[in-house]
Amino acid sequence: MKTRQHLLMIPLICMFATFFLAGQKCEALESTSAPDTKWELDDIDNGEEATPRPTANASDKKPQKKPAKADATKKPLRTKYHFVMRRNTKETISLDSTVLKSPIKWSVSNRKIVRIISKSNKKCKVRLLKNGKATIKAKAKNATLQLKITVKSGTAFTKAWCKQWVKDYITKDMSSKDKLIAASSFITASGIFRYGSTSKPEDVISKKMGTCVSGGKLLVEMCKAMGFKAKLRFAAKDKMSRYPAFIRFASQHHNVEVKIKGKKYYIDGTPGLGVVYLCTSKKTVYSRNMLDAIPW
Repeated sequence: MKTRQHLLMIPLICMFATFFLAGQKCEALESTSAPDTKWELDDIDNGEEATPRPTANASDKKPQKKPAKADATKKPLRTKYHFVMRRNTKETISLDSTVLKSPIKWSVSNRKIVRIISKSNKKCKVRLLKNGKATIKAKAKNATLQLKITVKSGTAFTKAWCKQWVKDYITKDMSSKDKLIAASSFITASGIFRYGSTSKPEDVISKKMGTCVSGGKLLVEMCKAMGFKAKLRFAAKDKMSRYPAFIRFASQHHNVEVKIKGKKYYIDGTPGLGVVYLCTSKKTVYSRNMLDAIPW
């Protein structure tokens, strides 16, 4: 499990597209060397909802000024965010400088829990000192952002992070199968995580890397947060006819088994894999290869 040859795949040229994540916003788009990671608030938009404007009447004696063109695509400025972060790590929160007007003043409600290490008009680097809650404020000329930070450690951190992930990415109109594909895609093909040696799901989250085992453990917790029964399983001896034709498992590969109304489904949680599949014990229900070539 310490090598990158955890999964051998037959190259198949496919469209590189991110399933479910397109159009959705993620606060952790980029990562740096662990334990210092970067969180981006990239879904901030400045403006107000478009409202009907009066049009000039030809019978009016006095010409009216031409109304400004309304931009129906604009949405109200989002000012509240919630992050779940791991104790004894450092995080960098980055702001969209094209929307927020400088200068930006940073402050934190509880310095015993979260301490600001460095700050600028674009980002704020913090250290998570102890478990608890604190609010970071970024005050600009045109808005004040409130960033609610929940600091936890161990399995409590993993469960809280998964619970927040469900709030951010899962909607009521999604089917059970769609939810499983979204969770697997987030770990394997979102670009946030990469393959690397970690053993615990909390390490996968904070270090942004993992193996089929540690990433699979995180995927299990994500599935449980969505209300499914899930477990990590040894998959290397499975009949490959149930899986997409373009993949082959290495001798120690693991994936995740999820039960939906008594029926078993299989998904992958290998970070940075670039492949998403949803299979039953007999066939592939959904699959996508996000890579044109295999990087290892």
